[in-house]
Amino acid sequence: MDLYLLRHGDAVDRLTGGHPRDETRPLTEKGRAEARAAALALRGLGIAIDRILTSPLVRAEQTAHLASELLRPARGLARCGALAPGGTPEEIVAALTVAPDGAILLVGHMPDLGELAGWLLWGDTLAAIPFRTGGLCRITVPAPPTPGQGDLRWLAPPKLLRKLG
Repeated sequence: MDLYLLRHGDAVDRLTGGHPRDETRPLTEKGRAEARAAALALRGLGIAIDRILTSPLVRAEQTAHLASELLRPARGLARCGALAPGGTPEEIVAALTVAPDGAILLVGHMPDLGELAGWLLWGDTLAAIPFRTGGLCRITVPAPPTPGQGDLRWLAPPKLLRKLG
């Protein structure tokens, strides 16, 4: 199984953006461009996404919807509460039963995505990988994923994704 971990794009500032609740912060224009660049890079690499799972927070959902429009995942797009801030790797893996094989794009937040990557690769959330907004990585895992059994195939910052797209 291939997991693609995508951090949501740049979002409006919590204090000055008119959205005092973190859950309601939308993407900025830069964030929308980051989401499109990640999806276009995947498409340009010939990667067919089977399913997209997204955090229910606005900025992640917007990122996932933009990606879905470009990638047209075979099994569609679904909200995943485990991808909201505070979700554990075990909860996220349990949610993967909706698409137990193929290529799954997970759209979420830091530090949780980084901790998930560390857990999948090295069996420890303390070995987190940092993701910039709009950053994307590919991890190949057994089905079902188990701690420390993943293989990091690549990690791409937004600047590289723009060039690939």
